[in-house]
Amino acid sequence: MRAPTDDLHVFVYGSLMPGGSYWARYCAGKVTAQQRARVHGRIFCGHDGYLALTTAIDDLRWVPGWVLTLRDESVLRDFDQLEDFDAGRAPEQNDYQRVRVNYFADDDSPAPTALGEAWAYVTTETQLARAGAMEIFAVPPT
Repeated sequence: MRAPTDDLHVFVYGSLMPGGSYWARYCAGKVTAQQRARVHGRIFCGHDGYLALTTAIDDLRWVPGWVLTLRDESVLRDFDQLEDFDAGRAPEQNDYQRVRVNYFADDDSPAPTALGEAWAYVTTETQLARAGAMEIFAVPPT
């Protein structure tokens, strides 16, 4: 069973990262902790310039980013709005899906330490095709 604070951990890989274009508006003063981390997956970029993460438990590639600990659930709701995610809508109506992912230490170790679970905003193959997305980044397995 997850501790209540686990629900306030979010893995970010783009504009919500420290120094990213949305940091000041959505994160400054609303994040109680931040740490470098990585997850299994790949990053794509659509014609609109937005990044999209795909994850699969059997994907051995890595995506670096940050795990943010949010001050409270209202910040998570703000993230949902930014990422156009609504749990009450059909998945294909959302721009991103919010899912739980395992995150790991962002170090050079071939077997990085698992640090916990966090929310992440990911996309589906259908959404990638609709956006004309191309893979732009993943760190190959070591």
